[in-house]
Amino acid sequence: MRQREDGMFAELLNRLRVKQKNESLSSSDKETLQHCFGDSPDEALHIYSTNAEVDTFNKEMIMKQCTESKLIEAQDFQKDKTSGKLTLKKVHCLKSDVCLPISILLAEGARVMLIKNEDTADGLVNGVMGTVISIKDFSPNSLPSTIYVHFDNERVGRNAKVQKLISGKHCVGLKPSSEDIPLSNCVRKQFPLKLAWACTIHKVQGLTVEECVVDLNKCFTYGQAYVALSRVTSKSGLHIESIEAEKIDKKIFCDPDIVKGVSEMTRFLPEIENTAEEHTQSFQIMYHNIQGLQTHAEDIKQNPDFRSADYICLTETWANQEFTCFEMVGYDGFHCPDL
Repeated sequence: MRQREDGMFAELLNRLRVKQKNESLSSSDKETLQHCFGDSPDEALHIYSTNAEVDTFNKEMIMKQCTESKLIEAQDFQKDKTSGKLTLKKVHCLKSDVCLPISILLAEGARVMLIKNEDTADGLVNGVMGTVISIKDFSPNSLPSTIYVHFDNERVGRNAKVQKLISGKHCVGLKPSSEDIPLSNCVRKQFPLKLAWACTIHKVQGLTVEECVVDLNKCFTYGQAYVALSRVTSKSGLHIESIEAEKIDKKIFCDPDIVKGVSEMTRFLPEIENTAEEHTQSFQIMYHNIQGLQTHAEDIKQNPDFRSADYICLTETWANQEFTCFEMVGYDGFHCPDL
């Protein structure tokens, strides 16, 4: 729970989570949200509903905050079907279903987000955010050799091959990434980054920040407003772009089925005995890729699917050498960080 230190704000969010479209906010809830109206700090993450809004704000910020911005063009290669040899193309492949962009406008000091999993074991995963510290060997006709990024989470990239201390900051050196372009027999090389002073509501799902600016004006579907408003740990860190009072009710609403789902939800399954049948010629392995293992340890202990397994294999992105296995009755724990 992000808002564990701000109980009143957490209760407000719980009410917003189940608010129906035809319901009105209470006067106290509306007043609480209106207290978050006002000045919006540029340095805080801005959350919008649409990509167009995000792109506009990011372009404004790079022009305002940075000098000597650089347009980094991707390199697209034709791949020989027989030899696999790559030949640089003169024009880019115009495919929309490609992760790596044709071009990125970057600068030292720019806020960025990683948009592609590079090394999940080292925390270099889609969605981590940081600041560009240095762009090495930039040329308009070729990709830079390295882009050094200082990630917000100091654990990200601790085992990266290229690391450097720049102005007292631990920086991870990113190299161009490669991606096959569907149905074209082409390969794109580009840095897996995008500007991130602002992000869409969709992109920040699961993110926790201490401060953010939320624009509700163009929310167009259920759950969007709740996701955006619930990214911060307390009300003091929430800034809401001005919106007409009568529009707030219309912008905050949940999926019609969510009320039923929440009412049927239980915090933990009841304590049960391990009822797994004895297997003589087979055994069951339960595998789960998890983020926040220690937070969800109790859920695993009470889940009958886990309790009935002969072996449980858990992969945790943030487990390091000092990670301690949690205890579970009937099982012996082993931590294998080098696998």
